[in-house]
Amino acid sequence: MFAASEQYQVRSRGVASDARIPLTENDLDWADAVFVMEKNHRNRIMKKFGEKGRKKRIVCLYIDDIYEPMEKSLVNELRFKLARYLCVPDSSSLDSEQSCEW
Repeated sequence: MFAASEQYQVRSRGVASDARIPLTENDLDWADAVFVMEKNHRNRIMKKFGEKGRKKRIVCLYIDDIYEPMEKSLVNELRFKLARYLCVPDSSSLDSEQSCEW
């Protein structure tokens, strides 16, 4: 959703042991905030990375991890829940810059 954004730098990582691109300590150091879909994702980060994970701002979006990557219904739910924290492009402007007023 944010790959072409000039406003945000994003990385997509997984917390499962078989994740295609697993979250690393370097990722945590790099990030200002970490967004996770489920509470157990946050718990895994805190357990695996100890104090570093507990000190990082981790925002749980409370979205069940039942979707395929970039499934339309997942993108819609992400857009809705992330709007509280980020300027989220609408579906017609995913490739264009959008500013937020808050």
